[in-house]
Amino acid sequence: MAVSVISYNSENTTEHKNATITQASALKDCVVWLDVTNPSENDIKELRKAYGFHQLALDDCTHEVQRPKIDLYAGYFFLVLRHIYLQEHRVHTKQLSVFVGKNYLVSVHKDDFVFLDSVRHLIHEGGHRVSKCGPDYLLYLISDRIVDNYFVVLDSVEDEIDKIEKLVLKKPDKTALGHVFRIKRELLLMVKPIWPTREVFHTLQSGSLDMVSSESIPYFRDIYDHLINTIDLIETYRELVAASLESYLSMISNALNEVVKVLTVLTTLFMIPTLIASIYGMNFHYMPEIDWDMGFYFSLALMILSMVLTYLYFAYKRWV
Repeated sequence: MAVSVISYNSENTTEHKNATITQASALKDCVVWLDVTNPSENDIKELRKAYGFHQLALDDCTHEVQRPKIDLYAGYFFLVLRHIYLQEHRVHTKQLSVFVGKNYLVSVHKDDFVFLDSVRHLIHEGGHRVSKCGPDYLLYLISDRIVDNYFVVLDSVEDEIDKIEKLVLKKPDKTALGHVFRIKRELLLMVKPIWPTREVFHTLQSGSLDMVSSESIPYFRDIYDHLINTIDLIETYRELVAASLESYLSMISNALNEVVKVLTVLTTLFMIPTLIASIYGMNFHYMPEIDWDMGFYFSLALMILSMVLTYLYFAYKRWV
């Protein structure tokens, strides 16, 4: 468990080292950012006691399977966001839970979020807009970094789709098919949290929340627009992946058709010679050319001639 407490206003910024959750809740005349990493049961109890957060919201903080949402409570609102990132060329997500009140923002998460350090840096350097605004603008800064990273992940996915399209056309095998389904799963993994995230920011930019100032609404509207663009990109990439899958199936079908075509041609070439051999192989005593000394060579020549004529006919029809 790690607790980080930063308080700031238009005049100064203070980082309260070794401060407890209770001490953070007692800070006045400033905006307080309390960041709790990997909270224990005692931390959850202390949050409930110090801030009066609803137990259901605190339960959502500890169960990292929540879909993005926003819940309104008396004096504060609670929202869940999902950070999407790449690890070993695979898409992963992790949860960030946020409480926003009149003069505080409490963020709760299990794992470290590197992008939060850039927000802390903005607060510490002074002179930035955040020092003159409330916790709603701080929420914007955090959310903006989460949403911007969606585009970083999508750029990587786009590169993977380009490679897959080339691989499918060059060598449509099981490896290519595995890559197609992997990208398809990753796009689904992305779109599942992004759709409800759009609804969260639709609420934040609607102007219906008392704790979101009119000055911050355009910033949340900007994030909302980014989310719409992200969804459009994902839908485009899903269509490209579907097209790659169709190309793969078409290539496999064409390859199978070529095999069937070769087998059909070979079967047809040997069909007439087989008929001739079957006729002359019948064990009747009286048959034309049965006692002819050139009968074997005649039948062999007839077989070869039938194969050549059949092949020439196929070539004329452009079947071979």
